Amino acid sequence: MKKIFFISFIFIYLLFSAFSGSLYTEQELYDRQNLISSIRRVGEPFIQDGYIVFTAKEEYRFVGISFDFEQYKKIHAFERLPFFDMDYKPLDSVLFYLCKIPQNTKRIQYRLIIDGLWTNDPLNSAIHIDETTQMKLSYVDLPYEVPVITEKTEDGFVRFIYEGEPGQTISLSGSFTGWDPYIYQMEETKQGFYELRLHLPPGTHYYTYYKGFTSFVDEKNPERAYTEEGRVASVLRLN
Repeated sequence: MKKIFFISFIFIYLLFSAFSGSLYTEQELYDRQNLISSIRRVGEPFIQDGYIVFTAKEEYRFVGISFDFEQYKKIHAFERLPFFDMDYKPLDSVLFYLCKIPQNTKRIQYRLIIDGLWTNDPLNSAIHIDETTQMKLSYVDLPYEVPVITEKTEDGFVRFIYEGEPGQTISLSGSFTGWDPYIYQMEETKQGFYELRLHLPPGTHYYTYYKGFTSFVDEKNPERAYTEEGRVASVLRLN
């Protein structure tokens, strides 16, 4: 009975959120209901259904969170989830934030702002000290690998990805370079992980990678085609 009451309250809470200015699709509301109903207490971040669930103590007036994948340019406010007994008397509450796991990342670093002060997450013992700023950053390592593919990012760039042996020289060639393999060299950002960000106009683009004088397609991109020059290339379509 208590569980039914709790889930019913969560549903009412989500409907209130949807009609009070938050814009969620029907599927997003369903996902949020499942995620929020899994919150029982304050604790370390946990991963569920493609989201990271962050919590904070009810005593704080305001808690915000900022992420490395947004270059710490945004502060996302925590929401308050109240709990009631069967007589609808307030018991306590939990502050929470649901972060959808972005693609192409294996670790998420973040900082909290609690009642106006920047800090690491007091509920997360995983801390990394940034070598440049010497700031303490909390982080969450993903226990599974989010698919890493070449794709257009939210800021309008295309992120080209290649994974292979470490210590190689990998370059990018394509219809946007006149098939010149010496213009763009990919950077090995992690051991065996190479990437390059380019701004490309909308349309259909063809590309291959080069290792020395050997050209090869993007193995993680299943769409391929023969170009006018008769070569096999990976295809990238941008709207």
